[in-house]
Amino acid sequence: IYLISFLSLYGQIQGLWGNDGIFPSNFFLSKLKETLKTYKYYYLFYPTIAWLFDYNTYAIENLLYVLCLTGIIISILIIVYNEHFLNSFFFFILWYIHYNFIVLGQIIMRFAWDGLLSEIGFISVFFAPFSLKSINYIFQLNNIAFYVLKFILAKFMVSTGINIIGSQCPYWTSFIVLSFFFQGQPLLSSLSFYFHY
Repeated sequence: IYLISFLSLYGQIQGLWGNDGIFPSNFFLSKLKETLKTYKYYYLFYPTIAWLFDYNTYAIENLLYVLCLTGIIISILIIVYNEHFLNSFFFFILWYIHYNFIVLGQIIMRFAWDGLLSEIGFISVFFAPFSLKSINYIFQLNNIAFYVLKFILAKFMVSTGINIIGSQCPYWTSFIVLSFFFQGQPLLSSLSFYFHY
């Protein structure tokens, strides 16, 4: 899933978060630092590696490209050479790279599925083996992982329902939203037409 996510993000960096993008990350970081300057440890509110770079140059845009490429490479290595790369360390790196995109992505990365990927990615750090010697313990954790994933998905559905009910949207409260709901999804599938009609 991370591979697909990073491949998708790579093509959007310049237009969304680049210096000339819709939501430039360098501008966001400079305003964030200015807003939080009264706090001694302002960087702990938004822990991203981007705090280490200069905001006034193309460094943040280039950092996003490097992070994305790193995520793509690690994802491919986990898929192809899983006996060497399938461990908690690499899953943590993938999670942290994705978390950087959530922080720097601002409103674009605040959709429910981005949060879901972040939660499941963080949980995968604990369910992946810590070393090659401990790969057998994965099979002992299958039941725990199954229930944790069920809990995360149930929480996702319940919180989505609460947000929808709380929004007081007349389309949802009158139950007519499904007449156009599937056409408005960000990534339309070939089945959207059939769900619509």
